[in-house]
Amino acid sequence: MSRQTIQSLVYALFIGLLLAACSPDSADKSVQEKEADKEQLALEAAVVSKNEELTEKYLQRFMYADEIDAELVQPTSSHYAVNGTLIVEGTIGEPEGLVTDYAWIQIHFMNDRINLPLDGVQDHYVPIEEGLFKLETQLFHGEGEYDVYVMLPGNEAQIDDYYDAFHFTVFNVNPAAHRDITYSPVAMKVGFKLSEPASGLTAASEAVALSGTIDSVEYDGYSLLFELRKDEHYSVHQTVIEDGAFSIDIPLWYGKGMHELLVLLPEGDDELLLGTVIYLDSTDESGRKTIQTHSAFKEYGFKLASPELGGESTDLTYRLTGSIDKNSPVASEVTNLYVSATKGDDTSMSVIPVNDFAFDDEFYLRFGPGTYTVNILLQDYESSNHEMIAFKDVAQFVVENTNPDDKRDLLPSRGIQSEAPEIIALANQITTDDMTEYEKAKAIYEYTAKNVSYDIDKLKYVGNEWDDSALKTLELKSGVCVDYAYLAAALSRAVGLETRYIVGTAGSAFDPENHAWVEVKADGKWIMMDPTWGSGYIEHNKFVPAYTEDYFNPKPDKLTKHKREGVEY
Repeated sequence: MSRQTIQSLVYALFIGLLLAACSPDSADKSVQEKEADKEQLALEAAVVSKNEELTEKYLQRFMYADEIDAELVQPTSSHYAVNGTLIVEGTIGEPEGLVTDYAWIQIHFMNDRINLPLDGVQDHYVPIEEGLFKLETQLFHGEGEYDVYVMLPGNEAQIDDYYDAFHFTVFNVNPAAHRDITYSPVAMKVGFKLSEPASGLTAASEAVALSGTIDSVEYDGYSLLFELRKDEHYSVHQTVIEDGAFSIDIPLWYGKGMHELLVLLPEGDDELLLGTVIYLDSTDESGRKTIQTHSAFKEYGFKLASPELGGESTDLTYRLTGSIDKNSPVASEVTNLYVSATKGDDTSMSVIPVNDFAFDDEFYLRFGPGTYTVNILLQDYESSNHEMIAFKDVAQFVVENTNPDDKRDLLPSRGIQSEAPEIIALANQITTDDMTEYEKAKAIYEYTAKNVSYDIDKLKYVGNEWDDSALKTLELKSGVCVDYAYLAAALSRAVGLETRYIVGTAGSAFDPENHAWVEVKADGKWIMMDPTWGSGYIEHNKFVPAYTEDYFNPKPDKLTKHKREGVEY
């Protein structure tokens, strides 16, 4: 019998004696307490039995452990059993020059990982103090086999931040699932800590309450962001840090089952770093009814007549109706609302006009059937600049689209008013019924490139504006790349061609500029057309009209300066 087995038997016996010696007379115990005692003894016996099955082996030790003179105090075997709790303790004989002050201990659940309702991996970052580190945690998925990797920070002579030091396998006999809240190194350095929920795996119904603290006073006034995910759905929530504390209620919008919540910490003005991840097991559908509001909702005196509740069903379009308080000191500057509708990885943006402090308009759910996360936004005039329009969050909710068709490339969208009578009339004038789709696309490209002049002043001094659109381009007969693309896309959709508005960069590889162009599906094949580059060129700070067909379905050598980044709707 191995030394480990003997120790386990002695420990199990000791536990049994201790329970007997420290407890009142068994006659005074409740039925529940007696059952708990039996269960605990059974689990300890299971540990002994499992350890008897296992062949004692030496820990897997990697070369880097020798380089920094690292040892594991516990465990001492590569395969052993425990009753729920994992303890990893080690020393580093040469801690000088390590690039971080944390050991990285990664735990992998190995049983049926494909069917797990939550992540099968848990990362722990453990402080290294005077060459010592120790982790005590519950094995997060209950009974089963876990692989554990101990990774230690590189030193000044190494390239990477962490290197493998030890590996072992532990078997948990306890079926109870408990997930500790783990924190990233950056979260620990700034004293970020959640006071609720108390566990990294929490059951909830309508919403979950989060609160906590952060030590660093430099974070006051900054926003914490929370990204909620379930299946292909996600939404972003935020709350402001005040006096080193924060709290927020986050609705669980996506029905029964496991939601993953990422807590993101601000780093500087425009970077976010992961603080922790927790899992929320929704037990019902009530969270779908919640409309979450943000500070701007109150600041502008918003009232929503429709929707009154989230989670409604609709067929393709959804109506937004309400008002803002005309007595609000900032309400007079609001002429439009922006509405983003997100399904999975796809997002569309719509503009809802505000007239006399009221709004009443529809937007499309263009990506087919399913659940959409809808955000109501306002332009943030203080943060917007020449190159980018910034937004303030107003409210957020979910809505269900029942329409079976994905019409992302056919419907009108922001800036692409393909349903406008002027656009339809012009499209029918440019094209004829006997043309092929390819010929229609080429005619639209030619019209746009020949009839719109490049606006150098807009490029230099104005930038993109909220009302940039196909109709505006048609009226002014001038614009920059977005305006050419809006008009070409609107005309193409007006004659039934599937059309994408493409964003990317173009120009010098050393100093590329933001650019927009169009892709059209013609006769079953997607082709690119860039009417901006087809319209002419700039010389001596002036636009020179010089139509060319080179950028209609261009040859590869014409695309070396274009870099496609994605589609916007």
